[in-house]
Amino acid sequence: MSQSNRRGFMRTLLVAGVVAGPAHASISAGFAWPFFDSDLPSLSTSLEHGSQQLRISPVGSPLAFQNFLRIGDAWKPATLPNNPFIVGESFPLITTRVQREDSRIHCAGEGKAEGADGKPLSYGWDSEISGGASG
Repeated sequence: MSQSNRRGFMRTLLVAGVVAGPAHASISAGFAWPFFDSDLPSLSTSLEHGSQQLRISPVGSPLAFQNFLRIGDAWKPATLPNNPFIVGESFPLITTRVQREDSRIHCAGEGKAEGADGKPLSYGWDSEISGGASG
């Protein structure tokens, strides 16, 4: 698979959030990252494009992915598990919905953090991940 095909696999990732407090926040402790297991793909939602597969973490966990490549008849991990799509102190994105539609996965959820003033804040977010080559 060429480098340009790999880049085109995830064509779109849109995240929109409404913050109910200051943008400065810290992540609350205690988030458990999902464990991706190449033998248990049913726990995640996936997109395939050619010999590449992108698995999205299940509902109730931080929004993360793992990439797999088809080697012969098996999917082999191409990245380490639990790669967050967005990283930062204000982005503990926990999924409440993961739904596949054709070559897209729609995810939504809520982020919770502690504001600079020490008060809790939360915000809603949603995203779309599209598979296929970009034009």
